[in-house]
Amino acid sequence: MRGAPIKAVQELLGHSTILMTMRYAHLAPEVVWETVAVIETWRRHYNEVRPHSSLGYSTPQQFKQNQSPKQSTCERGSSTELLVH
Repeated sequence: MRGAPIKAVQELLGHSTILMTMRYAHLAPEVVWETVAVIETWRRHYNEVRPHSSLGYSTPQQFKQNQSPKQSTCERGSSTELLVH
């Protein structure tokens, strides 16, 4: 199956579901580690580089830097902050 699309393998083997094909598919260790690297790259980009609309189109790091400690705690709804106000 090296590099073959799993859907094509399913059709060639006559499996009725992709789950049956996946039961017999085994990933080579290097494929697993390549996939881990791809996911880690995506995670870092998402958490460090990509702007988020919910953060005013800033990156999480920019958002954190622009928040004062009191403002940040208050926005999270900390019960101790609410008692102080």
